[in-house]
Amino acid sequence: MKFPLSLKVSLLLVANLFILIGLGTGWFFLSSANSGQALVSGPLGDRVQVIADSIYQDLREASIEEQEDMIAAFAQEHGAEILWMRNDGLVLAGPSLPIPEEVRRELVKNAQGMSPRDQDHPGHFEGPPPQRLAPPVNNPGRFLVQPSANDGYWFGLRLIPQRLRSGPPQGRPDPTTLLIRVDSLWGLGRLFGLHLWAGVAAIAMGISIIFWLPFAKSASRRLARLTKATEEIAEGHFDVRTGITGRDEITRLGHAVDTMAGRLDTMVNGQKRFLGDVAHELGSPIGRLQVAIEILEQRAGNELKESITDARDEVQHMSALVNELLAFTKAGLRAPTSELTEVKLAALVTQIISREDPTSRVNVRVDENLTARADAPLLERAVANLVRNALRYAGESATITLTVKPEDEHVCIRIEDDGPGVPAQSIERLGEPFYRPDLARTREDGGVGLGLAIVRSAITASGGEVHFSNRQPHGFSAEITLLSE
Repeated sequence: MKFPLSLKVSLLLVANLFILIGLGTGWFFLSSANSGQALVSGPLGDRVQVIADSIYQDLREASIEEQEDMIAAFAQEHGAEILWMRNDGLVLAGPSLPIPEEVRRELVKNAQGMSPRDQDHPGHFEGPPPQRLAPPVNNPGRFLVQPSANDGYWFGLRLIPQRLRSGPPQGRPDPTTLLIRVDSLWGLGRLFGLHLWAGVAAIAMGISIIFWLPFAKSASRRLARLTKATEEIAEGHFDVRTGITGRDEITRLGHAVDTMAGRLDTMVNGQKRFLGDVAHELGSPIGRLQVAIEILEQRAGNELKESITDARDEVQHMSALVNELLAFTKAGLRAPTSELTEVKLAALVTQIISREDPTSRVNVRVDENLTARADAPLLERAVANLVRNALRYAGESATITLTVKPEDEHVCIRIEDDGPGVPAQSIERLGEPFYRPDLARTREDGGVGLGLAIVRSAITASGGEVHFSNRQPHGFSAEITLLSE
């Protein structure tokens, strides 16, 4: 599966933000686990204390029936279970929950943190309101405990009895605590208001993605165009251009690729034209040499027959080389989209097999109705070269198969054999002009190194592709892919 650069950049950005958030959250909760008292005594605990004081104020002014409804409403609003209770364990309002022993011990400590005036003065009095003593380090009036993994988190907040400005005295006020229980760390974070920070982080993440995504997509799109252009240049399409605009380094790279393609086009086509001109000029003297050798062979005595035969073989070899050069330059200089017509593949294959394989060694599998868009003469030459190579190099006992079958919107022509194949290090270089694997170095066993180069050039000029590979456990395969008609 391929991942665009823009997706990678976006995922890395999101991963980076999540890692930062995760590290911060992990540090926060790790610190909380190691020192929960420091957490509840800080600004986050102050925020919950404000909520608790607000709840307490509303509870004091409500009836007993209203208190239960208020507790339920507050619990639903904050995603928690809330109890209002005295420090001796009596629940004043809220659901009946089993209170863990750890929580009860904290309630006792909470009661010990009340000032003498809070504990002893009547609930209705005149004069200044009661003052809170500075809480001891281990008893700040708040606590956070987790008795066990199944009991959740219990957050207790001391509620200071406030004086009533009217009404008769009603005895001494009892110290009370608001217990808030949540099931998970997420619930605890929500209680502390961390979900608001999570929302801010999500907004920041969204803004970052919106800010960076266009840049990443633009860079990815231009790099994809560069990649495609260089791949086509590697296949010999030197007329391709990237068309990248801008003022950054990618644009400079695109211009460099365009310049390189133009120079390669001039150089390679110039070399092909030169080879074609040389081959064309050599044709006439080679032809005259062949005629002269035939005349000499008829007039010479027996003592010169062997020398004349050697000379004739050399001239025939030169003639074959010149013909291959002419075919190579013709295929290479042909415009990639010129003269492409509908080619009936069954008829073409039949004609090639009848000419190249008179002994019927090649097994042919082709549908009579298959057609392809190609340059018919070039396609015929390419397939004939592949069949000729298979017959020459696969071995006398090898099985050779020529298969033509449709594949989606293409037609695949495959020539396979179970011969020795070619050296693995030679696969990538097959199709290079004048390159021959080690098995084909001698004149008796191999050509001049242009056969597969002609195949590649001819198929490219027909708008197709050719791939060479070794078969397992042994053998060789050449596959031509063309657009179907």
